Amino acid sequence: MKKSFVLIAALMAALFAGLILSGCETKVEDNNTETGKQGDNTDNDNMDGSNTGGNDTATATMTWTGSWIRVSDTTYRSAPIGNSANTIERLDIAATGAGTVTIQITASSENYRDYGYASKLDTGVSTSGYQMSVTGTLVATHTYTIPKGAHWIQFMYQKDSYDYTTSGSDSVTVEIIASSFTSSNDNPDAHDMAKLKVQNQSSVTLADVKWGSTAVSASLTPSESQTVDVAVGSGYLYFTKGGADGLECRTQEVIAVSKDETKELTLTNNTLVVALDDTNNPQALGTIEARVTQLTLSNQSFTELTEVIWNNVSFANNTVENSVKTGTTVTNTVSAGSGYIFFKRKANPVTARTKDLVIIAELESKTFTFDDKTEIVEVNNPDNTGTLGALQSTVVFWDDAEGELQSYYESASFVGYYKTGSDLLYNSSYNYYNPPKNGQKSIAVGGTTTAKLHLKVTLSKAAKLSFWYANKYRSNGETTFSINGTTQRTWTTDVNWSKVEFDLAKGENDLVWEKTDGYYYYYNNNYYYLTLDDILIYYTE
Repeated sequence: MKKSFVLIAALMAALFAGLILSGCETKVEDNNTETGKQGDNTDNDNMDGSNTGGNDTATATMTWTGSWIRVSDTTYRSAPIGNSANTIERLDIAATGAGTVTIQITASSENYRDYGYASKLDTGVSTSGYQMSVTGTLVATHTYTIPKGAHWIQFMYQKDSYDYTTSGSDSVTVEIIASSFTSSNDNPDAHDMAKLKVQNQSSVTLADVKWGSTAVSASLTPSESQTVDVAVGSGYLYFTKGGADGLECRTQEVIAVSKDETKELTLTNNTLVVALDDTNNPQALGTIEARVTQLTLSNQSFTELTEVIWNNVSFANNTVENSVKTGTTVTNTVSAGSGYIFFKRKANPVTARTKDLVIIAELESKTFTFDDKTEIVEVNNPDNTGTLGALQSTVVFWDDAEGELQSYYESASFVGYYKTGSDLLYNSSYNYYNPPKNGQKSIAVGGTTTAKLHLKVTLSKAAKLSFWYANKYRSNGETTFSINGTTQRTWTTDVNWSKVEFDLAKGENDLVWEKTDGYYYYYNNNYYYLTLDDILIYYTE
């Protein structure tokens, strides 16, 4: 399907009974073609070849192609699509003179999952090649410089494969919010002309300075100015803050220039400008910076929080204790995504995480505040939930094999934490063991015929025991686990990593892991290991 409209600007000048008549016509045709006309001055050449003012009319015919939904003459919204799909609309521009077209693209989609894109001029759009990108509720605006001739822009809405509840209208909307085309006559004397003087009184260098599509200066250093001849009209002043590789910006306000005027525009550190990828957020020229994705954690709770991590990014303002002190904030640049915030509560210790996921979109700045009412979950017992100020740990014992070896009632060689075979009883090519299960290390029991790990724990009420285990077996002896002298498990085969749970009664409990088949000689010394991880005991009452 194709939908088109023509923009033609005309000022008709004629002498009739001493009057000057001028006009502007706009017409919309309701046959899938939208036509509008606006333009510049019209040339009035005398028969002797002299020019009495005015210039040639410039036109731009714009044609939409695709399946998107027409909202208005200049606005289209992406059509509904399924997961892992995209939809593309194309805008063709046939211009008889140079000009500019300003496009605004608005998202109404799921943050960081579904995206809208606008291509560069005359370049196919893709998820890795584009002029603008939006997601969530972001809005982006860009003014395309359109040379004389035929050109095109593509727009795409891309959905991911996840079937989550959609946000907003699950679409992107594209709107032509401004357009301006100069005369097709290449003679500058034929235009209504004026002058524009741009003075840089800020503290930063401005590169690629343009007023609309008219070049002002390749570079304006602080205290430098530049005056250029311009055709009358209005537009933003565009520039790159900090040099060619800096932040692309424009003025917040439109700059209008009248016929025969010398318009002076002074830019200071306090001049309000917007970044081209964030046009709804005006900031002072002196302080505006490129947007980044960042997370700020504010600790307004009663206690210091240690080992605070979101998506593998650590947060700390007390580097000695790796903690976030109460009454302080920490900000880090992060990658867009979702995850829980993990931490340890220093007062009334507990290892916990936030109850809800913290979701951050691309280029979003989010603040998460911890206070005494923040809902949290105990990491080692996810069924234990409550507030940061009140949650009581139910964990009696926890060994994840990280850090220093925990204190057990008894251990007979060999017992130890390991990461590789070099951490076992002998650094041998005849070590038989399973790689660590969770984290960097696991617990090894074996390498001899007398290896034993004995944990004695006294419980004030009923509890539950869980642990991960894996076993390597050679055929002589066995591997067992017992509670209070009663064998609960016997392993006489190789076993890959598995998890098991047991109920523990109130009172004293002896938990014993033994391996009597940890050594065997057959042409060489062979060593076999029972491996354990995440040994956890927690109250269930």
